Amino acid sequence: MNKKAERLQAYFTEKKLNFFQVQEMTDEFNTVLFRSNIEIQKQVLPTVIVTDDTIWTIIRTQIVAGAVTADKKAAVNEFLNDLNMKYKLFKFYATDSGDINIDICAPTIPSNFDPEMVRSLIQIEVEQLEALYPQIMEVVWAK
Repeated sequence: MNKKAERLQAYFTEKKLNFFQVQEMTDEFNTVLFRSNIEIQKQVLPTVIVTDDTIWTIIRTQIVAGAVTADKKAAVNEFLNDLNMKYKLFKFYATDSGDINIDICAPTIPSNFDPEMVRSLIQIEVEQLEALYPQIMEVVWAK
């Protein structure tokens, strides 16, 4: 387990945050995934915290699964680009499989890794998604 994952796991244990499933990968970056879900507008959205030996820690949430069709991709991408210009902390994007994800890419040096910062970033994400989710879905379901 990488140093950031060890600190994050210890933090979750200390704070009794036992809703993450931990998955250790076998790659050259020593990646460890912390999987969970967040509830936004009564929808359960899969979320993963990606820790590894690099400078980055990624928090990724799948907002929509497989709903962005080819005929809506241009409009969805335009909307997501507008969100990316407005919200500097987040990167919104549509995948080739029609998902919409939001990423937070936090620079985190393993020796100074702060699990409380990760928790704060997730809280900010939840607050923003509560406000943005209806707008995102309006674009996805537009005719």
